[in-house]
Amino acid sequence: FFPTGTKNTMVVITTALFVSLLLAIGRADLILDGGDSGWQTNTWYSQVDGVMGGQSSGDLTFLESNSVMSFSGVISLDGGGFSSVIKSFSSAIDLSPYAGFVVELETTSAHDPNNVDAPLGLHLQFHDSNTRYIGYASAFAVPLSSDIGEAVSVYLPQTSFDRGSWIGQPCNDCQINFSSIVEMDIYVLFQEGPFEVKVKKVTAVDDHQSFPSPAVALSSTNEIKTLIDQTIQSGGGLYDKGYQELCIALYRSILNTILSANDSGATSSIVSDRMKNIICSGLQRAETQIGSKANMAWTLRYTLDAILEEMGFTVTSNEQSWRPDPTMNEYQCIGVTTAFTPLQTEISEAPDNEDNANAAVSSFANTDDVSTSETPTSSASFCSVPFVLIVTTVILAAYCDGFSTSYPTRKSHRCRLHNDSSQLLSSSQSNEQQQPQMNGPSPIITPPPPELNRVPLPAMLAGGLFLFATSVPSSQRSRADKLLRLAQEALRSDPVVTMELGPGIEAGNVYASSKGTVGNVDQLVLQFQINGGNAWAQGITYGVEDENSLRLVALEVANMDAVLNNQSFQVPLNT
Repeated sequence: FFPTGTKNTMVVITTALFVSLLLAIGRADLILDGGDSGWQTNTWYSQVDGVMGGQSSGDLTFLESNSVMSFSGVISLDGGGFSSVIKSFSSAIDLSPYAGFVVELETTSAHDPNNVDAPLGLHLQFHDSNTRYIGYASAFAVPLSSDIGEAVSVYLPQTSFDRGSWIGQPCNDCQINFSSIVEMDIYVLFQEGPFEVKVKKVTAVDDHQSFPSPAVALSSTNEIKTLIDQTIQSGGGLYDKGYQELCIALYRSILNTILSANDSGATSSIVSDRMKNIICSGLQRAETQIGSKANMAWTLRYTLDAILEEMGFTVTSNEQSWRPDPTMNEYQCIGVTTAFTPLQTEISEAPDNEDNANAAVSSFANTDDVSTSETPTSSASFCSVPFVLIVTTVILAAYCDGFSTSYPTRKSHRCRLHNDSSQLLSSSQSNEQQQPQMNGPSPIITPPPPELNRVPLPAMLAGGLFLFATSVPSSQRSRADKLLRLAQEALRSDPVVTMELGPGIEAGNVYASSKGTVGNVDQLVLQFQINGGNAWAQGITYGVEDENSLRLVALEVANMDAVLNNQSFQVPLNT
């Protein structure tokens, strides 16, 4: 129960100050290589498909006083099809506490409307000490740019490193151990022809991040068609060779490029609002399909087909397949480079070209401090979040509780969704008395959820970021991400929730979790933050996973007044 009155308000502020001190000395980002101190050149080497009888080439050089790693060559599909650069760490490093990785690149070509090329897809790959011969990769694409030498950043969440393989053969029952990483690789795979990649830095980061996709001027529908055709040809070839995640990366990258071209203002008559609706709807649908790479790839392919059809071109295949609705504008998104879709994350400040190429890639910490030893070093982490938390907590306390009884209307109106008529307060169920329950019939037996130790409101307001880092065990992070996406889809589909909080809400970070197992069913309960709404809100969701799939069983949502009164709104589910 949230404390009221001046005395209890000071308790909240004191709690915020204490947690803020903990945040200020929290974990820093970790530079794996590159940055101001330069690349550790003696730890890298190149390897091509010649070891398998291939004809590809790969050259590794370090430029600009070792501040840029340049990797170039030619991919030949004659007997092989890959080229790579590999770094061995002097000793195993623990990357398990980090949310993901930021790869800072420098573009090596400029988009040419007369010679349109698809983006280049890459694998960032790690090896652990348990099974060093198996690599675990995450796919991304180098974003298209109008300029050579533009600084771009790509974020890869830790959970995206889900392709385990050995000499190209995938393993289905292996899982990376991020607590003992001994090797890092960058691969170019099965994209025939010359390539060039310039990397400025690779950093393990403590929080999810997102970066804007470069704005590329697209002058005609024919140019967009050629760009889509080239991308489908490259991505489809990768899909057919079993690299579905690279296909997804290329399709997603080009969709974000088209989306950003609209944002640039140069092509507003070319990229219409209907095309933007198609892209956002397609990205949203693909986001809910994480766990099935084939479904994600086809959803993005159908989205590309829908753009072609919207521009008046005939698509000769997949005519009867799914298409996004161009009239649906409930999904508002912007072009990004991250492996997360635009609907999930906030945009971090993008480094400017030249002068600010090494600017901070995170809104929370500066990540380009000097690294002087072979062992990856932590960058400085003076965090501005504690001050923001203090100010936010004071404002919330003042508006929700009042510093004195002289302002009763503040408590009555400021912290409700729609004053006293908030529908999220209509439920009489108590959070203390009832765990999430199953809604509606289910074809399989669903066990009751494991008990969840809910985080009280003062702790959520004062120490949310501190809680996010430890709330979900590493073994449950992938399942938690999938469950949050299902919850987000259900929240956005419920008319009561969207009327009260708005259509663009997102399932954010997790305050608390609880897991269990009954028979062959794995259970997970999450208490999470809801972002992007008209007011502060939290959600609690319960999911179960068996050998078939992960199912969303129950979902409740509460705004601040509902939490104060131990109430919540149970979201109806079609389970």
